[in-house]
Amino acid sequence: MIKKHFNLQITLLVIASMIWCLQAVVILIFRNRLRTALPAQFYFNGTVVYWFHYQEKIVIPGILFLGILHIGGLLLSWFLPNFLKILPLIKISINQLTLIKKLIFCWIESLSWLICWYFFEYNQYLAVIMLVINLVYLLILISTISYFSFSKIKLTRK
Repeated sequence: MIKKHFNLQITLLVIASMIWCLQAVVILIFRNRLRTALPAQFYFNGTVVYWFHYQEKIVIPGILFLGILHIGGLLLSWFLPNFLKILPLIKISINQLTLIKKLIFCWIESLSWLICWYFFEYNQYLAVIMLVINLVYLLILISTISYFSFSKIKLTRK
């Protein structure tokens, strides 16, 4: 079981690295269309709260920002499910933990593409797309965790 868990972590690491490299290639190819402002902080609904402003195009800062986002997403997908397992109300097996890890990983990776798009343009449509992505993944994650937790609890009548 430990080998299977390790293989999943290596697979997620390889996928995140490949996506980051692909996003770096997109940034390098379309660097003339890049902005000089890097979005640094977002609300849940997708609006950008804080921007880092540069005097040149954000080629290197954008690639580094996406790399940090991928590393953070990997760490979150590796350690958050294990933290959920510690909580007393949430009863999750190992197989269910792998599903939750994959959901968190997919959530962060889909957001990374949207943030990469923010590097080129920023409008309200992108904010709505981010809100929809966040809501859908959050609802799926909460419903999955609650289904796994409450399916183990036996309700009895007196």
